[in-house]
Amino acid sequence: MNILVTIPHYYKSQPDSQYGSQRNPQSRIHALSEVILHLQQLFGLEQSIILIDEKKAISANNLLRSKIEIVICTTGNNHLLDQLDIPSSLFSHHRTNCDPLLLGFECHQVLADNLGKYDYYCYLEDDLVIVDPLFFNKLNWFNSHYDESKLLVPYRYELGLNQNIGKCYIDGDLSPSISDSFQRVNDEPELKQDFLDLSIVFERVLNPHSGCFFLNQKQMNLWIHQDYFLDRCTDFIGPLESSATLGIMKTFKVYKPAIECINFLELYHGDQGFIHQLGSTFEIDLENQWEQKIKRYLKKGHYQELIKFLESNEQIENSLYYCYLGLAYFLNTRKDEAFSAWFFVFQDSDFPTKNLVNILEVEAQRNLQNTNYQLSYEIREVIEEIDPYNVNNLLLMMDLAIELKIELINQEYLAKIIVAIRNSQLDDIDFNLIHRFLENILDFPFNLNIELVDTILESAEASFRENLIKLAIQKAYQLAHFTRYPLYAADLGSTCLKYCPKNLFVLQNTFFYLMLAYQFERAKTMAEQFQLNAITLEEKAYSSYLLIHWMLKSGAWLERESLVKNYQTSLSNLAKKNEGNIATYIHCALVYMTQYLLYFEDNPQYNRHIINGISRIYQSHFNHLQLELCKDKNYRKNSLVKKKIKIGYIAFTFRNHCVAYLCRHCISFIDRSKFDIYIYMLGTIQDEITEQYFKKDVTKFIAFPKDYQRTAQEIEKDHLDILVDLDCFTNDITHAVMALKPAPIQVSWLGLDSTGIPTIDYFMVDPYVVTQNAKNYYREKLWFFPQTYLAVNGFEIGISNLRRQDLDIPEDSIVYMSLQNGEKRLPENIKLQMKILQKVPSSYFLVSGGFNEIMQNNIIFLFEMIAEEEGVDSKRIKVLPFMPVNTYRGNIILGDVVLDTYPFNGATTTLDALWLNIPLVTRVGEQFHARQGYTFLTNLGIGEGIAWNDEEYIEWGVKFGTDEELRKKVYWKLRESKKTSPLWNGKQFAREMEKAYQQMWEINVSKQTKMES
Repeated sequence: MNILVTIPHYYKSQPDSQYGSQRNPQSRIHALSEVILHLQQLFGLEQSIILIDEKKAISANNLLRSKIEIVICTTGNNHLLDQLDIPSSLFSHHRTNCDPLLLGFECHQVLADNLGKYDYYCYLEDDLVIVDPLFFNKLNWFNSHYDESKLLVPYRYELGLNQNIGKCYIDGDLSPSISDSFQRVNDEPELKQDFLDLSIVFERVLNPHSGCFFLNQKQMNLWIHQDYFLDRCTDFIGPLESSATLGIMKTFKVYKPAIECINFLELYHGDQGFIHQLGSTFEIDLENQWEQKIKRYLKKGHYQELIKFLESNEQIENSLYYCYLGLAYFLNTRKDEAFSAWFFVFQDSDFPTKNLVNILEVEAQRNLQNTNYQLSYEIREVIEEIDPYNVNNLLLMMDLAIELKIELINQEYLAKIIVAIRNSQLDDIDFNLIHRFLENILDFPFNLNIELVDTILESAEASFRENLIKLAIQKAYQLAHFTRYPLYAADLGSTCLKYCPKNLFVLQNTFFYLMLAYQFERAKTMAEQFQLNAITLEEKAYSSYLLIHWMLKSGAWLERESLVKNYQTSLSNLAKKNEGNIATYIHCALVYMTQYLLYFEDNPQYNRHIINGISRIYQSHFNHLQLELCKDKNYRKNSLVKKKIKIGYIAFTFRNHCVAYLCRHCISFIDRSKFDIYIYMLGTIQDEITEQYFKKDVTKFIAFPKDYQRTAQEIEKDHLDILVDLDCFTNDITHAVMALKPAPIQVSWLGLDSTGIPTIDYFMVDPYVVTQNAKNYYREKLWFFPQTYLAVNGFEIGISNLRRQDLDIPEDSIVYMSLQNGEKRLPENIKLQMKILQKVPSSYFLVSGGFNEIMQNNIIFLFEMIAEEEGVDSKRIKVLPFMPVNTYRGNIILGDVVLDTYPFNGATTTLDALWLNIPLVTRVGEQFHARQGYTFLTNLGIGEGIAWNDEEYIEWGVKFGTDEELRKKVYWKLRESKKTSPLWNGKQFAREMEKAYQQMWEINVSKQTKMES
């Protein structure tokens, strides 16, 4: 038999250290010498017998002889090998430079490097001495009866001179929680074989550690082919224990001899560190042998035999006896007899009931470990009766109730846990249970959960409190965004902030939850607190973004002046920043938070400079993650002649959303014989629009959760030719995907203005929606369609649910409309609209309202205030409630003229009105969003209503309000445009889109060909 033994060895003198590797060298020298000598003397070197009569020695034990090689792994010069008083030929020395705590993994590498050369591959700590000459024969015997998935390891023992203890085995059971994530001891828990005249039992144990392992060739081969082999994971107790045990525990079912025959396979532990602690760290209890026997019955689940044993030993009859007798009855479903037995325990004033609770606790844990959840739960119910405010028991009951689908979670139970925590000592609370409990309970929006979290955070130590806050914020995010409980999520965040008031991450999360819950004043306070604690450029810029976001979403335009100035200044400062570390939550929002620049000032050169600068910073954090695509040169060279071009569209808006309404017809009309269409939807919200337009007749539709890396990897696997971003500024996951560059050509289209992310190659526009000099400030190359940058085949119109008389508007009045949301309502633009109303006395103004009452009231207040300043009766302004999209379109017919917003024009809302033949007055500016109305009207062949300054905007508004013939003329132009305008021809536009895609790809292939040549 050929045996390879590896031994990790380290010594660096530190006399006061708790570690043997750093104490007195003499004991270490002696121990290591004994390890090597015993291995060689028992298994390697020649053995003989002296024939006294013949005065000579002859060879002995030839049947047991093996060839053994010992390799000792060390770190640098920190070892004692040169001080060993044994021949150096007995071992070989493998030097490394690794961390001494990871030396065990270097031994694993030595074993792996010698696969196929030995019968046994062994790992042995440097103080473990094999004294059994049949050690490997016993292993061979075990392996001959069982397959390679089962591994036998020995017990370690120490010898003492104590009058009570001569030999002590040191590898007793650990707490189940230490190893239960790596092994399931209830899976084939026991093996039994006859050995000579003995029946030997082998058990799966809660402590598989022995400081060693012995693998045959099949087992070694099995282990090294696991993904985790040599991963240097140290999750089992520590590095030393992990290198000896973790890998084998994850690979094999580890067995040890049962207690009754523990010396079947054993080795000597030369350190003697455990036996010296008997009577101090470890209690000596050899007298209660009957209790040990009881525990073995319980461990094996032999409950009927336990009752017989106890009933035949009535002479014991103390309170401890009745604890176990009651438990035995209980486990045999004889519950009345169980409580009768326990009655004697409760009557003994000298016997703490805590002892009974501890016995029940052990049995509940054992049944949990064996997946007998129902019995474990019933035992815990008994514990609750005895000790109703035992917080750990209450928490474990909750775990089991969830597993058993028992409806235990309610306000009363939570209140009980809160009282239990408040009345418990800190050391008595298992905060790991608390953490697990919160993982389950926080998903339920109980009001008491807020008090519960507060109570727990108040009780927890600082390190654990930090983990609990992290968990609470993670749960709050899910609750706010996916299960739609934003106020509950905000209250969780606010509670956490009591214990970390300057935590910017928690502040910004809580801010957004409050915004979702329409708690605008509380949200403003959070944003202001963030601003007070912001230090870096990016933190200051982010705080200004939070306040602007609050202002726009709440409709609080009156606070605009100071907030906008600070926002613009802080973003401008950030755009000049050199690359550096930025908190993840801010980095994710960098591109998103620049979009509001477009709402306040029509200054594209200034705005684009900031947007490009911040997008540059954003991109820099992705450069090391960028995916390398299309490395196959033949793939690139053959692209021009291949049958189809692969086009991918990415967005969160493939559903009831304005972007979906604007792109659906074009995508539907793309020629499937020339192009494969891939739809990548971000998020899980889908509806009839998704089904009808984006799932049908596409090569692939896939919806992703919020995971940009997975999304980018999936896109990369599809080998797209062109990826089109339809979200633009509006989705941070899309930004990250585009920054990773999963497609060779990346295009921005439709969602909003383009983001300036450097990996985006083209921004698709038309000759009217941007100015001639726009190329000077866009980082992306502008791709011009010949006429329009979008086209639709119309919109579904619902039935109107309002009449003019419902709004107190006379039938013969002129009704102006502003259909955009509140974010686009610049007060200066509202003033121009009020001037129009003032000059058309019989007119009224219909305004789209907010999504909530506060926003609605703020919009009303803003319009009424400006109306009063301009001498317009505020009763002439009618704010419409929020309504479903088709109903809203049906109600557009109430109006006569649409007054567009500026500097951020309407898009979908404007097209809705134009489709219904309602004239438009639009103020044309410089930036993309200030030229939407202009490109629409131009493509419809209509010049009426295009205003190049404020004066013309007022003039056109008054003309449409006072000139009925003009309104009729434009009405008929709009009606006739449906026959000829490219704006209403999705099929024709699809042909233009196809040409663009083909040309983009040809340009790209040409560039690649030049680079490769």
